[in-house]
Amino acid sequence: MRRFIFATALAVVVVALGKPIAAEEPNIQLPSGSLLFDKYKDEFWAALEHRPLYDALIRRLPANVPEAVAAWWLTAEVENGGFDQYFHNSYGAMIDEAIRGLELTGQIKFASAARLAKDEFGGEVPFDREKRMLAVETICDKNDRCWSAAQAVYYSVADDEWARYRDQADEFAKALLNR
Repeated sequence: MRRFIFATALAVVVVALGKPIAAEEPNIQLPSGSLLFDKYKDEFWAALEHRPLYDALIRRLPANVPEAVAAWWLTAEVENGGFDQYFHNSYGAMIDEAIRGLELTGQIKFASAARLAKDEFGGEVPFDREKRMLAVETICDKNDRCWSAAQAVYYSVADDEWARYRDQADEFAKALLNR
């Protein structure tokens, strides 16, 4: 399974002959999707627990930012722990925005997989996290292979296609950051 590596800039200290020699901080270039997410993450995390705050945030943010952030977060969660992890976490409430964001960034197979996962809920994913977690339990109790169709489509993306998706999503996020 491919995994995202969230890089952070770290100061490196090299020890030679018992004496520390300070090395320069590496010049790590974070992807634009990560930077866009980081710019708005605190606002989203606060708003995802309260629907009125969320609705107000969505209206206030620049066009396509919620969709790009939601698409970025869906791919990070699914890469890390599948659709089960995605829906258990707060960002699972943003499935509709994630699907639109995946489509906007040309990530067609990922969008199809997200739609299949949403369909497991009967088409309506609860915004409230506790209700969503109960729905996930119900879905998985009925079908011990829950999310299997969605994950099969998601993970069918070949490495070269996956790299193209990441590049397209990164360019889209970069354009949003440069507004």
